[in-house]
Amino acid sequence: MAGFVGTFLAPERTGTIWSAVTALGWATTMLFVLVKRRISRARRFGLGIRYGCSAMLMSAYAALWAFILLSGHANALGIYAGTVTGFAYLIAGLWRGRLLAVLGGALTVLFLAGFAMPPTGFLLYAGLLGGGGLVAAGLLLARRDPT
Repeated sequence: MAGFVGTFLAPERTGTIWSAVTALGWATTMLFVLVKRRISRARRFGLGIRYGCSAMLMSAYAALWAFILLSGHANALGIYAGTVTGFAYLIAGLWRGRLLAVLGGALTVLFLAGFAMPPTGFLLYAGLLGGGGLVAAGLLLARRDPT
């Protein structure tokens, strides 16, 4: 609410407002998590860590996607689509295994390299990279789920 109202009142300071609101939101969330953990000492510590990492990744990727989509770059939509897949693999990797998380991080970085490519070359690059990522993820998931 504060971010939208602040942006309405001072549109020339949108970046500063959202940076401050985001930082304050994260600090408050971490404070609540630490207080709750101290009070309850959850039996399933690993589960809490995964939820926290999932939330942090979601926020980080939301900021990344805003940057990508507002960049005006010719490859922006393709880079966005590739990083969405990378994000999905990272989240899945938190719950299913390290290799998926590594694949997600690698896809994200490799698609971000698309900012340095001409649009025509990027199409082939993204096709091979995206298709290769899907095949790799399918093999990783099939290896764990034989059904």
